[in-house]
Amino acid sequence: MCGIAGILSIDGRPISDEEVAQLRTASDALRHRGPDDEGLWTHPSRHAALIHRRLAIIDPTPEGHQPMQSRSGNRIVFNGEIYNYQELRRAYRLNVPPSDTAVLLALLELKGNKILPELRGFFSFAYWDESKRSLLLARDAIGKKPLYYSLRNGRCMFASELRALLSSGLIPCTISRAALSEYLRFYCVPHPFSMIEGVQMLPPGSMLEISEHGDVAMERWYRLPEYLPIAIEYPDAVRETRRILERSVHDRLVSDVPVGAFLSGGLDSNVVVGLAAQNSKNPLETFSIGFRSNYTENELPTAEIGARAFGTAHHSIEISDSDVAFALEDFFSSMDSPTGDGLNSFLISRAARNANPTFKVVLSGVGGDEAFLGYRKYRWLAQRSSILALLWKTPQPLRSGLATLLTMGADARWKTAIATLLHPEATRILFRDREINELTGSALPYSGVRSAASPLVSLLRFDLEHYLPNMLLRDLDAMTMSHSLEARAPLLDKELLEFTWQLPMNVKARGRSKQLLIDAAHDLLPHAIKQKPKTGFELPMREWLLEGKLRPWLDVLLTDTLELAQDGFLTVPAVRKIHQEFVGGRSHYLKPWNLIALEMWYRNIKSDSIGIPNGAKASASGMTVSEKAGTV
Repeated sequence: MCGIAGILSIDGRPISDEEVAQLRTASDALRHRGPDDEGLWTHPSRHAALIHRRLAIIDPTPEGHQPMQSRSGNRIVFNGEIYNYQELRRAYRLNVPPSDTAVLLALLELKGNKILPELRGFFSFAYWDESKRSLLLARDAIGKKPLYYSLRNGRCMFASELRALLSSGLIPCTISRAALSEYLRFYCVPHPFSMIEGVQMLPPGSMLEISEHGDVAMERWYRLPEYLPIAIEYPDAVRETRRILERSVHDRLVSDVPVGAFLSGGLDSNVVVGLAAQNSKNPLETFSIGFRSNYTENELPTAEIGARAFGTAHHSIEISDSDVAFALEDFFSSMDSPTGDGLNSFLISRAARNANPTFKVVLSGVGGDEAFLGYRKYRWLAQRSSILALLWKTPQPLRSGLATLLTMGADARWKTAIATLLHPEATRILFRDREINELTGSALPYSGVRSAASPLVSLLRFDLEHYLPNMLLRDLDAMTMSHSLEARAPLLDKELLEFTWQLPMNVKARGRSKQLLIDAAHDLLPHAIKQKPKTGFELPMREWLLEGKLRPWLDVLLTDTLELAQDGFLTVPAVRKIHQEFVGGRSHYLKPWNLIALEMWYRNIKSDSIGIPNGAKASASGMTVSEKAGTV
């Protein structure tokens, strides 16, 4: 796990010394992603420059230094892990050192971008092809590792984080009003948007090739296939699920440093930890957090049941609203892109880092709900699939329009239910067009995702292609990496996702919530975990914002110093209306929280400390950049 950035000249002008210095500043801003090593390479022609920040996990020797070069003069900066690199090294008889970066570099020389579907892992990388004089940017199939880029002023600039581009001064800090509208709608910024005008997020499963002459080609190398259910009996589905799960967890234990795990009281993380414990020679180190609350379940006792059953070296950390209030400035500083989520990932990452400062790799149970129909809305739609077949033949624009009408005015459960049938992905929408117009003065109409076979398939596709990469995975990456931790997600293995995606709905929706996953790991799980109802991992945010130590943060929305309002991005009456509706019990906490997060992110990107999370500031100065490049 690392941080990468670079510049390619696409108008013939050499990269200046000032631009190289700006790239070094971007490297400082990425230090938390890779505190173990750093490297800078500039092409002799000064038409390309690459930087790399390294968190050494596989082959932590100097041979793994990046930017890595081949004997042909090609170079790579790589962020992520290729779990099957040893298999690929043997299959293609590669005479290169045993590191995933060296293997990937050799494979790109041998097969070009055609190798991407064979890679098992998660990544974003930049590959300089010396013979073609071009740069290839690529991102993994699911979208676990971020990559931003900008084509402007005769330059292609890219980085793992938006704030690295901003802190370098290479990109002006101009807010995109289109992205602002999308953020308010989805409480995250969906790809290909970014919050900065002229900067885009490379979509999952995409690659971008740019020549030094300015030729640009964007291509999707991976898309989730169409839903064509396979013929399979339930017992066979259970066996195949177990086989893929075992392989996936085994893959994610590939590391030259110890691997730990986040463990909650839920099914997903317990399955991951149970399988990992079977494959670990020493007790696995696990980390759990719980909350002191009068309204939200504390998961620590259930997590401890799993930890005892799996024999882990377990850390339980109970968190109060005072703890959260103390940590919020660091949380907002760690936020690369504004998000209405992510606080839970930040808190568990901080807890793990404090419990064991030497750890670099943790396993996460993220993705289980999307792969195994964990959310209640999935099962609700699955149970009514035959009735909904006729309704789904109604043209999509008509369905969307009816759903919009139903969600206007006061909320009601029956309205939400019917809107879900007509326009399933609307369940992920926070602010409606009318509210966005009130807040900003304009709103881009939402066009929805491409049509699917049923309401459930439509919602699943939306969640896998948008909700997961744009929110859950982006937040997990940002918050773990702000603590120099690499998070790995076995339940989002591409083979596993494709298998569960193509299962018949009567197999996936059989029995209770995630019955298929329970049955696939039945022999591992304690009885209490198998019988625990699906609850979700929730923070008591409503309680903390209204009655606890986070109330001052809520009341920021009432102050005259709201910078988003002062700079003309939000209107004061609409912001105060959101505050009043929440305090009056008429709206969800996510609405004011979404605005608080946006305001704090905006203040941070305007400050002098852009790009360097508080935990990294003290050690970010005085770094030297190595000009050498590892050779394979």
